[in-house]
Amino acid sequence: MTEAYLSFESTQQQLKRAVGFKLMTIMCLTNSQACRCYTSDTEHYPVSGVKPLEFDDWHQHVVVEATPFVCNERALLDKHLKDSDLFERLELGSAINLPVMFQDEVIGTINLLDEEGAYFSIDLPNAMEVAQQVAPDLMAFRRALEK
Repeated sequence: MTEAYLSFESTQQQLKRAVGFKLMTIMCLTNSQACRCYTSDTEHYPVSGVKPLEFDDWHQHVVVEATPFVCNERALLDKHLKDSDLFERLELGSAINLPVMFQDEVIGTINLLDEEGAYFSIDLPNAMEVAQQVAPDLMAFRRALEK
C-alpha cells in the first residue's frame, strides 16, 4: 500500500467517526478535470474515474470560494450532483463536499454521502480540519496527473 492510500484510509476512518457516511470519495482537481483517487465503494465509484470540471454554481462555491457544500435534501442533491439514479439505488440523499487546500488553492474535495437529512447537525469545522490532513498526498497525486 502506498503512503497516500494509508493517509486517505486514515482520513476515511476519522470522518466516519466524526461525521458518518455511506460513501466517501476523494477527488483530485486539475485546471480541467476531476479524478477520483480514493473511494469507499470501488464497485459503484471506482478509483481513477475522471470527469471534466463543470464551472457551475457548485464549482464557484466549493472550488473558487473554498466553502464546504452541505446538502440534506435529495432534490437539491440531484440538482447539483450528476449521479441521481445511482444515488437513488444506494439510498443517498445528503452530501458534504469538503474543499482540500494546498497553499491557498483548492486541489481537491472529500465527498461524503449518506441518507437524506443526515447532515443537519454536524461539526463542520472539525470535518474541514480532518479533510486538510490529506492535502500533501493529494498534491502529490495531482503533480503525478499533470506530468
